[in-house]
Amino acid sequence: MARNKWGPLGPFIGKIGPLIGYLRRGTPVIRAQPHKSNKPRSNAQKASNKAFSLVMKFAPPINDLISYGFHPATKGLGAIPQNAFTGYLRKNAIAGEYPDLYIDCSKVLVSMGDIIPPAYPTVTLNNGKLTFSWDVDPNWPKRNNTDQVLVLAYYTATKRAAYAIGNNWKYEGQAVLELLPAEKDYLGKPLDTVVETYLAFISNNRQRVSDSVYTGQIVL
Repeated sequence: MARNKWGPLGPFIGKIGPLIGYLRRGTPVIRAQPHKSNKPRSNAQKASNKAFSLVMKFAPPINDLISYGFHPATKGLGAIPQNAFTGYLRKNAIAGEYPDLYIDCSKVLVSMGDIIPPAYPTVTLNNGKLTFSWDVDPNWPKRNNTDQVLVLAYYTATKRAAYAIGNNWKYEGQAVLELLPAEKDYLGKPLDTVVETYLAFISNNRQRVSDSVYTGQIVL
């Protein structure tokens, strides 16, 4: 049953027949109720479903980070950052041939914006911490001194993430990220053997970011 608190000409919330009404970021939306098809699915449909499943499993551990990383790219567009991120993954980061599809972590962007991205980035592992480094340009405008850093280590096996936003300044040329405690199987063997790493710049007011840079896979 739908309800309409805005009067007979306003938007409705709920279900009326085959239609479903809801609010999306304050905008009324109406869509048709999904229904099952008796037709066999094509390989293209199966591939699309698997790609969607891969993306939906990849995204949740970094939903909060994506709120910052894709906020500038969606501002004023009526879209939410998480939807923009998953759409980007499906279009740009799915690799392989069905049924052997996978997410190519080197193609993933966890932020998208107009700040110039880090130059010549590197990352090293020591004592359970990642140290990210990048080139610092002495000729950067003074306003760049307020830009900060976003770093991420993504655990592909267990779908976990360690990240930090704003813990370091761009002009410092270095940021340290502490990794998560290891998860182990019933024999005590670590489940994660690698992490995928990313680095980006973000403004102090969180309204601008750079495109993230993939800084490689680190063996744990």
